[in-house]
Amino acid sequence: EGATLSKLSDNSILAAGNSPERDTYTVKARTPLTNITAVRLELLPDESLPKRGPGRGLESGKAVLTELQLAVRSPKTEPPRARFIRIELPGAQRVLSLAEVQVFDERENLAPKGTARQSSTHGSAEAGRAIDNNTDGNFDAASTTMSGAQDNPWWELDLGADTPLEEIAIWNRTDRGLGTRLADFKVLALDAQRKTVWERNINAVPSPVARFRVPAEKEVKLQNASADFSESGFAVSRAVDGNADAKNGWGIGDKTGRAHAASFELGGNPIQEPDSLLIFTLVQKFGTQHTLGHFRISATTQPPPVRELPENIKEILAAKPEERSDKQRDELANYFRDFAPSLVKIDERLKKLRKELDDIKPVALPVMRELAADKRRESHLLNKGNFLDPGEKVEPGVPASFHPFPKDAPMNRFGLAQCASP
Repeated sequence: EGATLSKLSDNSILAAGNSPERDTYTVKARTPLTNITAVRLELLPDESLPKRGPGRGLESGKAVLTELQLAVRSPKTEPPRARFIRIELPGAQRVLSLAEVQVFDERENLAPKGTARQSSTHGSAEAGRAIDNNTDGNFDAASTTMSGAQDNPWWELDLGADTPLEEIAIWNRTDRGLGTRLADFKVLALDAQRKTVWERNINAVPSPVARFRVPAEKEVKLQNASADFSESGFAVSRAVDGNADAKNGWGIGDKTGRAHAASFELGGNPIQEPDSLLIFTLVQKFGTQHTLGHFRISATTQPPPVRELPENIKEILAAKPEERSDKQRDELANYFRDFAPSLVKIDERLKKLRKELDDIKPVALPVMRELAADKRRESHLLNKGNFLDPGEKVEPGVPASFHPFPKDAPMNRFGLAQCASP
């Protein structure tokens, strides 16, 4: 089971309770803003966290954000209403095993309040185990269902009445490598008349959980990430690169016990509809409890570029302009030059010219080069012109009628040029 998130009076969110190795947070907020161009994530210290946080890393307060994802739901979109949640596993002689099924409305997991049944039961692994509020996928923990081997097994939850659906989470069995049984399955939501109102075919095996947001939403690409600080190898851009690998993401390293912030511009058009529902997913897969402990998310309508100033730039800006060194002025100029609006057209022109230059095919012209001294062969007079009968060795020189070589001039073409010059 994941952490418990609580909203505080300053609109920040504090994680408490269970502190798993890895966790995924979902934060939803309805906003009156229109033309949202960027979002900001603040990591905040708190006395309840190890080393004051902002992470929950055991005895360290460290945190790594693997991926930050954003989806937006139009205020005109209504979630489907369903009474039954059904999981089907098509195929001959298959076994359906579930650790937990969670069904959320806007406030809570409704599944434990319902009743469950399944097509068959192996031993004591009855259907109700999947709604016991325990996501432990180890079968020996007696919290995982299991059907008998049969054709097309199924599991079904009855919520008692049609209910608006926000999210469904399917937790898989994790022991003995048997989680692979839950592949190519189907999740359906049926209303009280058993009419399908939503369905999803899933090919991938949940590892250990697969989450599905039910109402229609639009994924929003986050880009141009910037932060006040990033640990080496964990740049903030890695939190929005689509790579959910455990060793990927934005990290703050040892810079704990204090606040940090990152900004992310929205790709495509700004979010324009008022009262849109913003759904943030914060994926944290690094492990060793490197999850967020205290954070706040905000949005802005400021025109791009939207950037979070690095610590070194903040320090320079804090000094009076006349007190800044030449090095600091250069550092400041180089930082803003990358995204200054006044330089956009110039940058585009430079990129075009560089491309034209790269497209020019250079003319290959052979040029005679002199061998290095240690690569030159010895020359000899040839007796009667016979190369098989070399005689006296000869050295580089010029005819006696020439001016003598300048002192210390090399015995090569360059030296000859010096000799020939008046």
